[in-house]
Amino acid sequence: MTSHSPISSASTSSSFPASSSPHTSSTRSSTTSTSPPSTASSLTAFSHSGSNPSHQASKKLPFPTIRLINDDHEKSLPGRGAGVGPTSSIHARTSSLGRYGWRKRRARSQTLMFLGVLGIVGLWLGRNDLPGYLGIGNQPDPLAPKQHESNLSNLPGVIIGANGEFLGSSMTELPTSHNVYKLGSLFLPDYEAQLSEFATVAFPKGTTERLKDGLKRYLDTTTEDTRKDWDEYKRVWQTDKDTRHSDSSEVESWRGSLARDEGWSWDLLTDQQADDWVSKSLGGSRIKMMWDNLPSGILRSDTLRYLLLLLEGGIYSDTDTILHKSPSLFGRGAKLWRDGDGWLDERSQKRISAGEDIDMVIGKPSVIVGVEADVGSREDWFDWWPRPIQIVQWTMATAPNHPISLSAVLRVLHSTADAVEWSHVHATHIRQLKELGRYDDSNNLLHTTVLAEPKGGGPLGVMAWTGPGVWTDAVLSYLRVKFGMTWTDLKGIRTPLRVGDVVILPGQP
Repeated sequence: MTSHSPISSASTSSSFPASSSPHTSSTRSSTTSTSPPSTASSLTAFSHSGSNPSHQASKKLPFPTIRLINDDHEKSLPGRGAGVGPTSSIHARTSSLGRYGWRKRRARSQTLMFLGVLGIVGLWLGRNDLPGYLGIGNQPDPLAPKQHESNLSNLPGVIIGANGEFLGSSMTELPTSHNVYKLGSLFLPDYEAQLSEFATVAFPKGTTERLKDGLKRYLDTTTEDTRKDWDEYKRVWQTDKDTRHSDSSEVESWRGSLARDEGWSWDLLTDQQADDWVSKSLGGSRIKMMWDNLPSGILRSDTLRYLLLLLEGGIYSDTDTILHKSPSLFGRGAKLWRDGDGWLDERSQKRISAGEDIDMVIGKPSVIVGVEADVGSREDWFDWWPRPIQIVQWTMATAPNHPISLSAVLRVLHSTADAVEWSHVHATHIRQLKELGRYDDSNNLLHTTVLAEPKGGGPLGVMAWTGPGVWTDAVLSYLRVKFGMTWTDLKGIRTPLRVGDVVILPGQP
């Protein structure tokens, strides 16, 4: 797997001041070695350019920030032995999942270790014990094509019949835009009930009460005046393995005067500090148990940012990004989605149409996110992005206890349950192949790890387990049940868009 810039452009211009520095490109998708094509996204202030000649395109993202990874960081990542830990944002974007220590001579023992760990966590992460599990997937779509049904056991490259006979090679179904988003329930009462149950069973008691108050605050239309502003708790969160890069120019941009002069504090959690924070905040809970058993640093890095925003609020940004504008300017100039029709009262619409400031009429937003990818009409989008419209999770800002962040954590828990189920089936297939005397196939299958992409035989892939796919679905499900917005409403946006308590920043063409 190599790293690619999902949104490419030769230009670094943007309506926000931004610059770029050499780096190796971001890595989450398992794709070919060529750089991805440009997408038709719009406005941005993130940029990303590659020092590798094969990665010279620049990446445009929507916050007044620029992300980069320096070459010396990349050179320190041959595997876990290089010292990259679970919360390192650099670690989350290495050029290959193979660099997580999956050396051939240790593949068997490491795979079995992961299967064993996930088997243990499966004792408490069973599907029937997860709140609202069936509701987290897509609702039945009467227009969707019928899925092919088969009683065969699917293996990567192998199909075994009910009696263990070899039947041929399996095929991977390509994703389509109608089934790729996992929005869950499309009805607000069901959405709220699911998150409320999750808050009850997965978090410590004191935290549960705060999360339920948040659900009422943001989902009850009669209490919208009690919403929290996205910047009410002025904290900038970053994570890394240790403090070696805390004095870098990228980190200094977040710690410096642009944010500090507006009253923002800055915190960088090292791996040990992240463990301590989770233990203190979530000790004895299911979330803490899930955290302890996540088998990869990438998964922890993603999960930690959702938890920080959920429980503390503020801004999260990776340590390889640069802040170029004061946080108070995030989302300035936003336009009402559909001019407020269908979701905003007529009196407020008239006031805004007459020229009053949106924030003065309906309050500041509680969440600010941005579009990372808009694939336009590309038919091969799934080679580069997990979603045709994808939301940035390298930099995002929310008030604490918001349903979007809670939904993201719930989705991580459900994804982990899927990985647990896959690990049991995977171990069974390996055993079946050995019993049939097909040792080469068994050994080949053993090299397929729980972190592998589905097209490589894995259960989910990092992008869908904890990455941008999870955050995108969490954002879009909230917008759908609360305001009726669908993912297609975000295609081709050119200016910041205000939808209720959420601002969506566009990308860069």
